[in-house]
Amino acid sequence: MLLLLYSGRFNIWRGCSGFSYVENSTLLTRNNKQATIDLVAFLGKFFGSHKSLKSTPFFVVAESYGGKFATELGVALKEKIDSGSLNINFKGVALGDTWISPIDFLYAWPPLLQSFSLVDEEGASSLLRYADSAQSEMENGNFLNATMIWGDMEEAVLKLADDVDFYNMLKHDKSEELSANVHGLARLAARHLSVTQSSDLAEVMNGPIRQKLGIIPNKISWSESSNLVFGALSEDFMKDTIKQVLKKALRRTPLKKLFTSCTQVIKNCHPTIM
Repeated sequence: MLLLLYSGRFNIWRGCSGFSYVENSTLLTRNNKQATIDLVAFLGKFFGSHKSLKSTPFFVVAESYGGKFATELGVALKEKIDSGSLNINFKGVALGDTWISPIDFLYAWPPLLQSFSLVDEEGASSLLRYADSAQSEMENGNFLNATMIWGDMEEAVLKLADDVDFYNMLKHDKSEELSANVHGLARLAARHLSVTQSSDLAEVMNGPIRQKLGIIPNKISWSESSNLVFGALSEDFMKDTIKQVLKKALRRTPLKKLFTSCTQVIKNCHPTIM
C-alpha cells in the first residue's frame, strides 16, 4: 500500500491535492509541521476505519515538494509506532526529485547549465550571485525574501539559457507568456502551475473523474486552490529538511530510497549525489 505525496507543481496537501479544499484560506498548510500533523491524523483515522489494512506493508512515496513532507512524515510515523500509539506495518520512505534542500539546488543550477553549454562562465558566475543572495537571506531568517530571489534566479536562467525547460533541460520552451503586469509570487505560481492547469487535464478531472467519485461539492473545481497554496507555503519554500529531518529519517525509518532525474534543472541529481 502506498501513500503518494506528489506536489503536482504545488498542488499540495490540505487545500489543493486533487479535489481537497478548505472553507477558509487561513486554514491552508503553511509549513512542514502543520502538514505532518494533518497527515498523521489522517492516517490514524484511515487505519482506524480500515483495520484489515493495518498488516498491509505501507510505504510513503513522494515526488517534488511532496518530499519535504515525506521526510518529516516518515519520522513522525516511526515515533508514533515506537510509542505504541499507531499500529501499522510501516515499511519506509522513497523520495524522488524532491525539494529537500532548495539552496543546494540553486547552487547546482549554474555548473549544471554550464556543463551542458547552456550558459558560459560569465553567465554561470552571474547566476551564482543569486544563490549567494538567497543563502544570505536565509541565514538572516528572511525566508520569504529567499523565495523571491529564487524566482529572480529563474528569470535569469530563462534569459541566459534560451528559455530552457526547468523540468527537462533537453527542451526549450519559448511559449511561456506571462503578463508584464504579473510580478512576485503570482508570476512564480503562473509559471509552475501552468502544466497542472491545462484545459485538457482540467476537463478530464472536472468531467468523468468528478462523476466517478460522486462526492465532490458543486462549488469545488479540481486544482482551483493552487495559487492560494503556493502563496501559503512561500515562506517555508526555501527551508530545507536535510539538517533537521532527513538525517533522522535515514537513521530511523526501515527502508529509504532516493532517486532523481538527470535532465531536470530545478531539482537535478547533483545535490542528491552529494
